[in-house]
Amino acid sequence: MELRFLSVATVTLLSAAIIAGGCAQSGITTQPLSDVTRIELTDNMSRSPKVISDPTQIKSIVEFANSYRTKWAKPFPETPIPVFVANFYDGSKFLGHFGAGKTFFETQCQDDFCSQKVSESEIKEFLRITGESEAVLERP
Repeated sequence: MELRFLSVATVTLLSAAIIAGGCAQSGITTQPLSDVTRIELTDNMSRSPKVISDPTQIKSIVEFANSYRTKWAKPFPETPIPVFVANFYDGSKFLGHFGAGKTFFETQCQDDFCSQKVSESEIKEFLRITGESEAVLERP
């Protein structure tokens, strides 16, 4: 009886470790954004996007997003949903996105979504270079 209990406990612990290990990954590096010709800024309410086509502003936003290529994680149990998103395009081709919530950035990594916790000043800088008000973070 004691041996059976030990086997069940061992299998349960190993299963939990495998599941937890497979659901949360960290240290992920994303591919750099390039060839961006247009950025659409939107919120999580799917309101009409603000379109940025000015090459100088695009360069600034792309450089900012690319400066966060490392330290991404696939959190368990799920990635937080950003309330403000910059969608990147080359013409009509979607290249990816970079979003923000009150305490995190979120992006695509491989075939999934990743996030990383950031400071309030980093969030404010992202909003500043996109021309967005901090009020966007207060929307439902």
